[in-house]
Amino acid sequence: MKRKGHFATVFCLGMTLAGCLPSQQLAPLQRDMDETKRRLAYLERRVTTESLDIQGETGRNLASLIQKQADIQADMDHLRVEIQTLKGRLDELGQQSGRQQEELALLRDQLILKTAALESKLQQTNGETVTATAGTALAVAASTGQAAEELYKQGLDLIREKGDYAGGRKAFQGFLQKNPENPLAPNALYWIGESFYAEKDYESAIIQFQEVLQKYPQHPKAASALLKQGLSFQTMGDGNSARILFEKVASSFPGSAEADIARKKAAEIKP
Repeated sequence: MKRKGHFATVFCLGMTLAGCLPSQQLAPLQRDMDETKRRLAYLERRVTTESLDIQGETGRNLASLIQKQADIQADMDHLRVEIQTLKGRLDELGQQSGRQQEELALLRDQLILKTAALESKLQQTNGETVTATAGTALAVAASTGQAAEELYKQGLDLIREKGDYAGGRKAFQGFLQKNPENPLAPNALYWIGESFYAEKDYESAIIQFQEVLQKYPQHPKAASALLKQGLSFQTMGDGNSARILFEKVASSFPGSAEADIARKKAAEIKP
């Protein structure tokens, strides 16, 4: 299968978004930033609670503590990727609305720093689990989570930075095979669809995006997956199917950036 086009093709969604009014772009992004900040505060409270629990626990509840810490680490992994996504969306805004953009950039940087500090605190908490058995188990859990995260990052880097769509797809498929329940699984499925879209294999992209919609209909990537299905049909010349999907994006995800794009794309299709 030939690899054609540039990475910009994959992110036509983002580039189209850049044509909207600044206030329309910044309001959803501000809400996403605020939500991410709220989740970060929640994780900070969880880490503090788990640290106190560990200090008072004995070996009989060790397995439960290890599981709780693994859950927190998974949440941290997901949050870190969400922050990177917000960074990418912010970068897409270019030089529009300079002051508001600077404020959002500052908030983004604060979130990144807080996340790093929280990860450090979580690692310190893990180290205070006193018994050798606990230390070994936590190390295994941490290394497993780290390996999954590295594989995910590898796939993302191959697709977004290097344009190696087949290689990135293979990395994400390996990630899903080894980590089917990982919080990043929906994102991995979505990026496999993006890799097909970048290669102009629109039929495979549509099928892959459908898997995202079927398995994770409430996930943040669902709106983008549905929009990309519409864009794929439109590129293939099937305007009727594209219009139906664009209208579904607008009705299912009102107020989203994807809905704005979908309405504009639907208007481009002649009856």
